[in-house]
Amino acid sequence: MDSNTVDTEDIPILEEWGLLSPATNGIRKIASTTIYTSSSGGDSGDSAVDVHQKIAIPEFIVSVQALQWIGFTEEAAKMQWEDWVTRPRDWPLEFVDTTIEQLARFDNDAEAILAEEFADIRTTATAKFWIMDTIETAWHTLLSIKRLAKQQSHEIRQGMEAKRRLGAQYPLQPPSPTHLRGGRLPEPTPYMDRTPGATTLYKGVDVWRTQPMNPAANDIDISRLASTPPTDFVGRPGAVFYFTTERSVAERYCKYAKRRESIHSTCIVEMSVPNSLIKQANLAVVPFGNEWKQLVWHSRRGTKSLPKDIRHLERRQLVIGDTCHNHNKRISKLEHWSEITEDNVLFVDSETRDESTGQVTITTVRATQYAWWGDDVQSSLEEQFSFKITRSLAG
Repeated sequence: MDSNTVDTEDIPILEEWGLLSPATNGIRKIASTTIYTSSSGGDSGDSAVDVHQKIAIPEFIVSVQALQWIGFTEEAAKMQWEDWVTRPRDWPLEFVDTTIEQLARFDNDAEAILAEEFADIRTTATAKFWIMDTIETAWHTLLSIKRLAKQQSHEIRQGMEAKRRLGAQYPLQPPSPTHLRGGRLPEPTPYMDRTPGATTLYKGVDVWRTQPMNPAANDIDISRLASTPPTDFVGRPGAVFYFTTERSVAERYCKYAKRRESIHSTCIVEMSVPNSLIKQANLAVVPFGNEWKQLVWHSRRGTKSLPKDIRHLERRQLVIGDTCHNHNKRISKLEHWSEITEDNVLFVDSETRDESTGQVTITTVRATQYAWWGDDVQSSLEEQFSFKITRSLAG
């Protein structure tokens, strides 16, 4: 791995243009127009970017400073660095999980992670999950800086070359935030796209999770959209893909991500599923009830094999049911599945529009989710369904 956060060849020109500061004690400062750039080519909105602001980044990706940047205390970062030097391994996520209690930003991030306004989303997973998710996102944001800085330096060189050839006819200007982003994601659609003969499903994610996806070129790789069990409907190991029927749920996940880590961008992945394929799928619809309670309770506890009376669900390719959240106690800590109540079902506000009058009605609905898993599930979804990536309202 090239350890420089910004490529050596790009440093002089970025410093000359005031977009990057010289390194001091392993730290550089880079223009916020680089940090606030979507890794998939979208943007977070020009109004949110202070073009004069600079943000501290580590000089090297593999360094003590990088460990502090993604969340370790100074003491823990030094300890982990010494450990890594003597026993190198996957940097840095392999050893993050074992030192979760030493995160410097946990005290600062606790307010964001535990924000009451996002209690509905937060309680769909554990605090440890959200901490790890925040760290992973910070790490991938750091990795993206090298590519984005190179994009800036390339644009500057192109401008300088054009000025050399055209002279005064081509006034050279510093690259604007919009230019630096290299394009925009499509604007968000305010209402569910009810494509005739198809169901549109949504997933709100950090943009780095969509890097392998290029729907316009029919190049789809949804591997980073997979959830790792234990989850609501799957406790055993293996990739599982969750999507929701409500765009508002996906938007809530995006807003919560921005609340926890404001310097990265989010987006909505839309998946259009032909209704004919849903009908042909080996599926089970599991609404709130005893079967749903048992499935959620055993899955969240990481049960490898479900009890006999609901074991048929293990053979399903698709399960459709309500989204669960921890109402007042973690599901996995409940002594029996019967302790789960309807308070553990996630409800959200949903908007519908009367096409003839344009009037918008807001109703409270159950957050329904579709969960796919099984052998070759990823390739099946990529081959059979169409995808679109749009900018979230959260930015």
